[in-house]
Formats: sequence, structure tokens, C-alpha cells
Amino acid sequence: MELKTATYHPLAPRSYIPLPSKLAAKKAVINIKNTDQKCFIWSVLAALHPVGQNAERVSHYLPLEQELRLGNATCPVQPCKLPIVENLSNLRINVFSIENGRCEVGSACRYRHASVHRERDSRRRFHD
Repeated sequence: MELKTATYHPLAPRSYIPLPSKLAAKKAVINIKNTDQKCFIWSVLAALHPVGQNAERVSHYLPLEQELRLGNATCPVQPCKLPIVENLSNLRINVFSIENGRCEVGSACRYRHASVHRERDSRRRFHD
């Protein structure tokens, strides 16, 4: 009998982590500097409501927090709850992940559009 095993690393959203220097240097991603577990909310609101300067500050998005309807999804929002948020808020949310220098994307575009980047840290957890 031969037994093969694999390590399972489920997506686990978390709060702010710095972007890899190569990605940060491109200045193409807004990395919200939050201290709470609402990274998903701030990321989606940042995509929907662009600001000119200091877009990484949560203070820009606090007044808009109730705009995003979560239904029974709680923060941090698990990937399996994205369809609930998408339907309630009339959004299609793309989640980008980067691992080993490769970018992967989930979900197709329709409705209003918001893109959320997820970064895997050294413990193999994803972050918005």
C-alpha cells in the first residue's frame, strides 16, 4: 500500500501586511493600512471610490463602510462568502493572488467592478 500526503493551506484572510518590494515599487496596488479585520471592506471600497492622495488610509473609507452589504458574512470575509457579498452589493469581485511570482485571478467581471489583491505570507496565509 502506498500513501501520499499533501499539505492543505486554506485561504485565511488577515489584516495589513506590507507588499513585496517589487510589487510596491510599481505603485499599481493600493495596500490599505488597517489594524482591524476589515481589510476586505476597505479594499473593495478603495476600488469603488478612488482618492487622490494617501489612498492607503482607512479614514477615506470609514464614512462609506455601510455601503458594502455583507449579509451573513463576517470580517474577515472568507472566500466562500464572496458570492453573498457580490449579490447583495451588486458587485463582481476579482481576487488576485500572488505566489512564487505568479499572479492568479478568480471570478469574471460583471456589474460594478472591484479588484482585491491577496498576498500569501511566509505562513502561507492570504492577506488582502
